[in-house]
Amino acid sequence: MLLCMPRLCLLLPCCCYLRRPDMFPRDLCQALEALQSNAPSHAPAHSVAAVEAAFQRPIKELFTVWEAEPIASGSIAQIHRARLSPQAAAQCQLPANTLVAVKVRHPGVGVLMARDFVLMERAARTAGMLPGFKQLRLDESVRQFGGPLQEQLDLSVEAQHLDRFGRNFKSWRNVKFPTPIYPFVKQDVLVESFEPGSAIHGYVAASAAYAAQAAMSALSDDNSSSSPAAMPPITEAAGPGLVAAAADASVTKTLASVKAAAKRSGENESLRVRGAIAETGMHVYLKMLLRDNFIHADMHPGNILVREVDRSGGIAERFALLLKQISWGVPLPGVREIFRNVVMPPTPQLVLLDTGMIAELSKSDQHSVVQFFKALTKQNGEAVARAILSMSEMHTCPNPDGFVRSLSDMFNNLDPEKIRTRTSEVLQDMIEELRQHQVTLKSTVSTVVVTTLVLEGWSKELNPDLHIMDTLRDMLAMDWKDRISRAVDKVMASGQLAVV
Repeated sequence: MLLCMPRLCLLLPCCCYLRRPDMFPRDLCQALEALQSNAPSHAPAHSVAAVEAAFQRPIKELFTVWEAEPIASGSIAQIHRARLSPQAAAQCQLPANTLVAVKVRHPGVGVLMARDFVLMERAARTAGMLPGFKQLRLDESVRQFGGPLQEQLDLSVEAQHLDRFGRNFKSWRNVKFPTPIYPFVKQDVLVESFEPGSAIHGYVAASAAYAAQAAMSALSDDNSSSSPAAMPPITEAAGPGLVAAAADASVTKTLASVKAAAKRSGENESLRVRGAIAETGMHVYLKMLLRDNFIHADMHPGNILVREVDRSGGIAERFALLLKQISWGVPLPGVREIFRNVVMPPTPQLVLLDTGMIAELSKSDQHSVVQFFKALTKQNGEAVARAILSMSEMHTCPNPDGFVRSLSDMFNNLDPEKIRTRTSEVLQDMIEELRQHQVTLKSTVSTVVVTTLVLEGWSKELNPDLHIMDTLRDMLAMDWKDRISRAVDKVMASGQLAVV
């Protein structure tokens, strides 16, 4: 297990990067995505040794509690839960026994990954000489993969990313990143704030289950509409026994109605929460892409947690106290909970983890991305194609004019509503054209495209009525910098997405 783990540690981030739809068929990209879901963990003893070596102190002096079993394991490192000792907490100006997450890099992953990377380069060059493999340009993909991979190996770089994301979203109450805890930050060990939450996978699965249930209910309603007419009402003329039975049936029906109403209320609340999660995720990503130019490049559901945030800010307690005074001290049970859950229901907060892989576009590429989205919202295939060519590696497309004609024909034959409601499908069809015409996107641009597809996928699962094209159309209707700034500020000022 230990022998094969370094290879898997290279393979898993490689899968993340090589999940490039502009170069590989869709079914292969899906297989690589599935392979990324889990990673092996290293021995707990190595984590202890790594922490002690990094900070030159016995682990008992650093933590009062240390959980040997990791709570998560990724391609580069695994995470342990711990509590700071009084001495360590004093160094960080935190309370003693503060709960933290300790990220420890897998043993030997740097050296072995570099060696395996050389082998991958050789294999890619060899494969490029074979018929049918040349157009995949594997050597180019492996070369582009090297830079981001090296950054991921250095956990102190991830700490810098966390700091910057924290500054970018400091006014957003509905978005949170872990906070690095200095001075306990090294290349192979990163101590950060422990952020509790539920995996977003559960919300996505619940949304899919709700959609299936709704479809079954619709089918059931269709079947019941064709059933025989209901019996006429029962009167006293029919006999007292039947009247009593009818009364019992009426009570049962009333109770069933109450239960159904409660169920609908719970379902509506669940829909509200899932919709807020999807909308928040979309606005967070667009802010990263179009305003900050600093993008979390690994926003798959495994790196996102969800938790509830109380929006009342103490108002619920003051409201309950006021009512108690008005009622002459008579306790009113449930007032605080009613205020929190009905008057000002809690809002979901997204916690974004694992920021080792980020993307920053050059000024020209960011301008081209904006032009691409503008052309996409206007369904201008020729402009879309030319924006893509401006973001691609030079001299890889043998027939640029043919590529432009192909995308123009594609968009001319496209249903205008499809690009709005099924954006991901349109992007995937468009990317298939890139692959067929051997158009290689620059590595950072490709990362943005993959991240967009991933985010659009899980946000649509959570809220099918959320359309990223509608938001983009509004944001890009005027001068893009001014419009984006105003749109983001509006989102931040809204009561649903952020409280400033």
